[in-house]
Amino acid sequence: MITFGERLKELRNSKKLTQKQLADIFYLNKSSISRYENNSQMPENEILQKLADFFEVSIDYLLCRTDEQMPPISNNSLSKKEKLDIEKEALHMIENIDNADVIEFCGTPADDDDKEFLRMAYERFLSDVRVYNKMKYTPKKYKK
Repeated sequence: MITFGERLKELRNSKKLTQKQLADIFYLNKSSISRYENNSQMPENEILQKLADFFEVSIDYLLCRTDEQMPPISNNSLSKKEKLDIEKEALHMIENIDNADVIEFCGTPADDDDKEFLRMAYERFLSDVRVYNKMKYTPKKYKK
């Protein structure tokens, strides 16, 4: 089973950083990073959160509780207005498909079920993008 230290080293290497470079980013000593990677010391919660943010992974991933780097995106964090906007945009996309002369998937014309599936997939895509952008671009002081 992979350890926190191995996971941290793997992430550091993926960014092509030395222990010294990573330590400098977080205003730590190189020896602190070395102790983390050798599993002889765990970082404090504040450093752990900063490491997760820096490597764009969840704390659970860093602590080897999951192999998923980020938790699945939930559209529960979207407002009613945002959800309605997404539905309207998906319907607009379907209208464009309806207005096209021929829509085919692998040479087969699309039927109503295909179009409904496309609408649902497009809504999911828009929801995920909106949630991701909210997570990425909302300043931390405004996050709940």
